[in-house]
Amino acid sequence: MGIGSKMKQVLKEKGLKQKEFAEQNEISTIQLNKVLNDVRDPSFDLLMKFVHHFPDVDLNWLFDTDSSRSPEDHHKIIATNKAALREILKSLDDNSQKLKRILTQ
Repeated sequence: MGIGSKMKQVLKEKGLKQKEFAEQNEISTIQLNKVLNDVRDPSFDLLMKFVHHFPDVDLNWLFDTDSSRSPEDHHKIIATNKAALREILKSLDDNSQKLKRILTQ
């Protein structure tokens, strides 16, 4: 299962329509549809918006395309890496905000 298929599964589980997610996050519905159907890979911007919209989504699960891993393996990975991944995303977001401020001055 690709990243897009997993993103589509999350939207369905959360009861959020693709169009609603696209509108709420200022994303092209055409672009989102291609990603969710694994036609194209998600952009960094789309991934950031998705992660911010659904902070409870397991990033290891989202990015892991190795279907041979057991749920227990994923839980071990999560325990080891979750805090580090969140800190990296926060840092990227902070740097993005700083860059936006600089560019709009």
